[in-house]
Amino acid sequence: MAVDAFLKFDGVEGEAVDGRLHDDVRAIGADFVNIGDDFVKLIADVSPGHGASDLKIAHDLKLDHDLLKIDGDFLKVSDAFVKLDNEFLKFGLGLSDFLQNESLAVAFHKIDMDFQSSSGDILKLSGDFIKLTGGTNPGDVFQVGADFLTIKADLDNMGNDFIALGGNFLAALSDLEVANQVFIKFGNDLMTVGQTLNAVSADFSNIGVDFEALADTSGEIKLDQAFIKYAGDFFKLDSDFVKLDTSLSSLATDFLKINDVLHLKLEPTPEITQLVQAMATFGGGGSAAEGPPAAPNADTSQQPVLTTPQHG
Repeated sequence: MAVDAFLKFDGVEGEAVDGRLHDDVRAIGADFVNIGDDFVKLIADVSPGHGASDLKIAHDLKLDHDLLKIDGDFLKVSDAFVKLDNEFLKFGLGLSDFLQNESLAVAFHKIDMDFQSSSGDILKLSGDFIKLTGGTNPGDVFQVGADFLTIKADLDNMGNDFIALGGNFLAALSDLEVANQVFIKFGNDLMTVGQTLNAVSADFSNIGVDFEALADTSGEIKLDQAFIKYAGDFFKLDSDFVKLDTSLSSLATDFLKINDVLHLKLEPTPEITQLVQAMATFGGGGSAAEGPPAAPNADTSQQPVLTTPQHG
């Protein structure tokens, strides 16, 4: 007989939560790729023989248009982190409770905080980046560099926390008699996302240093020439954003597959049935109804509850 087990978050079945997570994770990957692509387009627009106009006013207008487009891309990423953090935390706390593993709950909370920090700092970058249009005040250029370095630290923390979460999740699975491949892939994909975030973090560091060096000059700042000079760093950023998008896409699919396993939507194999039974009793037979572990001083009134329905 099939085992009927599924996630429930604040009265909403896990399928709905996992579906939103899949869409939100895919969206943030695409938003990062748009930033990289638009930086590459900007460099093409200001490069000689690649669309740059002989008329300076037209050339400057094209540069400003590209800068405004990139500024809008940053805003989208900031908003995407805000959307993602709530659903990601609901999923994480529900899954942590299902596995009766408090360390996983703490790890999901840390990434939730990383999302919030990154969203705020990227929003600040957007506000400073738009000042580059219509002029190149050295102070504004330097502040953009400082913002890139701040976000570098945010992404570094997020990357390391994703790697730690993946390791903790795989360790939790090792305590089960059966570890379904879907769950193993989820743990490995969390670590891959962390590694690609670390690569993007290094790119933000290089670009931040570029902008600060650009501002530290007594001469006129020619922003178009600066983008050509530092084109290699922006091309590397674009390449790493594509890799990040690929890793996030794989992780997004995992949310749907985990939902399929826990809902047993497909005809369950004996191994999957054994996995769900093991997960339901993991942690010495603790009851999932007790609620998910809470982070210190966390408000538990809105935390997700994982339930295993009982049938007569």
